Amino acid sequence: MNRVPIAAAPSSQTESTEDLFLRSRVLELDVAIDRVPPDVVYLYQGWLDQLKTIVRGAEEPWIPIGRVGFILIFAHHNPNVRNCILPIWAAGRIKISPEKYQELAQNLDQQIGGMRSAGQVIPSQNLPSGLPDFLAPNDAIHFLANHFVMPRALRNILDTVLSTEMNQNLPPEVEEAVIFLTRQCPLVDLRLIRLSKALVDMAAKTFLQFDTVPLGKTSRYIFVGGPLTAQDTLAGSFEDKLRVDLNALGRVRVLFALASRERAREMLNAIRRDPAEPSDAAPIEIAYRKKTELVLTSEDLKLVDPQMSGTSERAIVSWVLGQAILRNSADVHFDYDRGEARFRLNVDGVLHTVVRLPDRKGRVVAGILRDISEFTGPWFLPESRRFSVRFDQQIVDFRAEGTPFRDARGPQMFTLRLLNNHTHKRTLSDLRIPEPHLSRLRDFIAMPYGLVLITGPTGSGKTTTMYSAIHEINTPKLKVLSVEDPIEQTIEGVDQVQVNEGQGVGFAMLLRSFLRSAPNVILVGEIRDEETAAISLQAANTGHLVIASLHTNTACGAINRLVDSFKLDPTILSDSVGGLQGQRLMRALCPLCKEVVAVNGPLRALFEKYEIPVGDGIYRAGRKPECPNCRGEGYSGRFVIMETVANGEELKEGIHLRRSEQELWRIARGHGYKRLFEEGLQHVATGDSDETELKKIRVVGY
Repeated sequence: MNRVPIAAAPSSQTESTEDLFLRSRVLELDVAIDRVPPDVVYLYQGWLDQLKTIVRGAEEPWIPIGRVGFILIFAHHNPNVRNCILPIWAAGRIKISPEKYQELAQNLDQQIGGMRSAGQVIPSQNLPSGLPDFLAPNDAIHFLANHFVMPRALRNILDTVLSTEMNQNLPPEVEEAVIFLTRQCPLVDLRLIRLSKALVDMAAKTFLQFDTVPLGKTSRYIFVGGPLTAQDTLAGSFEDKLRVDLNALGRVRVLFALASRERAREMLNAIRRDPAEPSDAAPIEIAYRKKTELVLTSEDLKLVDPQMSGTSERAIVSWVLGQAILRNSADVHFDYDRGEARFRLNVDGVLHTVVRLPDRKGRVVAGILRDISEFTGPWFLPESRRFSVRFDQQIVDFRAEGTPFRDARGPQMFTLRLLNNHTHKRTLSDLRIPEPHLSRLRDFIAMPYGLVLITGPTGSGKTTTMYSAIHEINTPKLKVLSVEDPIEQTIEGVDQVQVNEGQGVGFAMLLRSFLRSAPNVILVGEIRDEETAAISLQAANTGHLVIASLHTNTACGAINRLVDSFKLDPTILSDSVGGLQGQRLMRALCPLCKEVVAVNGPLRALFEKYEIPVGDGIYRAGRKPECPNCRGEGYSGRFVIMETVANGEELKEGIHLRRSEQELWRIARGHGYKRLFEEGLQHVATGDSDETELKKIRVVGY
């Protein structure tokens, strides 16, 4: 296919928008973003590394602000400028205002450390001086593979395509790059614009049919962005239909810019949703009431069979989200297994597969999950967002994590964490913490200063305990600051700050700022490194109560972790620690179907060792399929078990002398403190749980 010839740069900055587009393939846009997207910076840095740029020139360079696939789009306020790291045939061009240029240039500087002013470029040996003629699409694919920077996962796909000579099912990013190379058409990243509903409404049906977005309109031209496939443009059907819709036969010419089909479709669907209009879809279909709120009811779920062939993908997603809420799941997992997609619910710490889907449906579902999560980045990069569901008048927040699948050839995997916004803010009493642990925790958080450590592995409920403790002491008389990653629940009256490592805002930086803000209480979501540990200790030692979580197996093990791994001074630590707490979650036996079994010899020996009275029998999970309460699982719900240790004189001395974890526990047991395993054993004796759950919390040293 013949390419559009590359025109010389325009001689005047006052050239009209139409002439700029037609002569130079430069699209003039009112750009809506205020920062360069991270995935664009990622590609730009790859080119900088490959081209080995030298910063010499004083002329303002073209800056990257968008991309279509892995083809970068550069912007400048003066289209005459030639100072760009890539030749005109290798990237898109957009004209923006001088003010927007300065804003985005400064942001790019911040993100890549002042590397944008590439005054003179020394091309690598792999980048040719000009673009060759391509006799076939496969030639363009080879050219891309040999000369263009792209994510590693996409390059792996491209290598596979070339090795098998199968290019019928190319990824969209490769298709878009081939079209750009063979046609040399203008490019537009639809993330850069603010879509006009008035323009869409002029020809909504046609725009939707061709997945094309209106960018702007003059008296003679309408600018559109979308997929530039042969059947859309050469047949002329789109342009003809658009002229009919606009009632402008022969008077309006359509100017195309290549854009992502998927993003165009998402934008058109989003702008046409009208919450005032009733949906003509099945009742289960998600209704959009707010930007990030979905509406579901338990009655709707009864109308859906997710395994029926005619059930829509959106209905399946809605059904799964509803089931997650009804079954009090901790997470929803969407991933792939043996060529199929599947949904699994984390109920009481165990994953249960609820739906399996063929690969085709799985890819559609992945797109729906990206849509409701409002993901904007590419599928080959991880992303984290939030959305809300109104379920039977209850608001439930979900934190969505999108992760590339294997080598990123397939759609993303998703983990949706349920963050239930309770109308009643739970305190420590609501967690049903048994005595004496409840009283000890309250003593810990009532201290005017000191370090309180909440410990346990991932999924042990540490965040719930910390939030409940903050709810208990949160009053207008105290200034409470919180640094978290992520913020899982909004607490009124607490100044919560989200860590953003991508912008250099980490735990340590925020904690240093906190110390200058005169707080009474500081909550540290997690101590992850030496600097965070040191500043937390400094805060606790200078008149602040610091409540922090730490990933250790036992409460006393937190001391050794801080001293050995995070290099804290044991002398200062011994005086600063106020209380240590460790916890786990045990599954509770279903009260309707649990069964009595005899106590075996090894278990009876443990009861005798820890002086726990027990009869001839204990309970185990019944796992009766007909049980209406547990559905044959044998368990129903979870409860927390704890170990709590207050810092006394003897323990202080042990910390100061760097005693081992086992020695610290001997000191603690001498003062009557029990360990997690003993607490779990007690619950087995009373029939709350069973030996299977007890084995999950047994650690070295018992």
